[in-house]
Amino acid sequence: MPHRVHEACIDHLSEQGYATLTLDALAERSRTPLSVLVERWGDRQAVVVEAVGALLKAGPADLDTGALKTDLIQQATTFARSIAGHSAQLLGALIEVERIDPVVCERLATYGGHHGLALPSASLDRARARREIAPDSATRGYEDIIPQVIVARRVSHQDVDAAFIEELVDSVVLPTFRYGAR
Repeated sequence: MPHRVHEACIDHLSEQGYATLTLDALAERSRTPLSVLVERWGDRQAVVVEAVGALLKAGPADLDTGALKTDLIQQATTFARSIAGHSAQLLGALIEVERIDPVVCERLATYGGHHGLALPSASLDRARARREIAPDSATRGYEDIIPQVIVARRVSHQDVDAAFIEELVDSVVLPTFRYGAR
């Protein structure tokens, strides 16, 4: 049964997006009683986390390269790898989820490993301790930029190679943090 519900969830996300996804819609699409979905998952967020988490290729949960810049590059690389081979519609739905329901992204960040969709808070804490960023720096620069840009490039069939990721981190993401992040 979980496979059927996961498939229904991914199909719905790909075809109609996240905003219209409800447990009722999943029950109908997967031909599973609503009561079973409520008992098993409780809410649509839990279904999305499990379904999408099963699709994405996970990397290490807490990568520590010793510097914020290389942590950012590694996380972005993990994200680019995790979405390789998925449809443009599904990738667009992931960006929609990230934009309108950050709780799902927070849950995905710890589901079955790290997928690079969000930067672990431990990376920022270590950067603060190394004085790479200001103690009160609380930016979502990574989350607000990296997934959208990488998805946009994948959807338009452009390369997302190491050189591109490093340039993106250097030119766009690091400046969103305050002081010394280079």
